[in-house]
Amino acid sequence: MADRQVIHVEGELKEINSYHHYAALDSRPPLEVWGMAADGVVKAIRHSSQPLTDIMWHPERSKPFAPADVALFRVRGR
Repeated sequence: MADRQVIHVEGELKEINSYHHYAALDSRPPLEVWGMAADGVVKAIRHSSQPLTDIMWHPERSKPFAPADVALFRVRGR
C-alpha cells in the first residue's frame, strides 16, 4: 500500500505516493534537488543543464493522472 505524503517542489506543495524505502538527503552537481519531503528526504532531482529528472514517486499508479506528472514524461521543448 502506498504512503501518501506532501512534498515541496519548486516552492509548491505536491501530494505524492511513496513506495520507496531508500532515502537521500542531498545531491551533487550537476544534479540539483528539485523536490523534498518535510523530513529532508530528497524526492526529486534535476540535471542543471540536461533534460534529466528523477522522481521517487509513482505517477503511473495515480488515477486520474496528474497533469504535472504527465508533463514530466514529455520531452522538454515539445
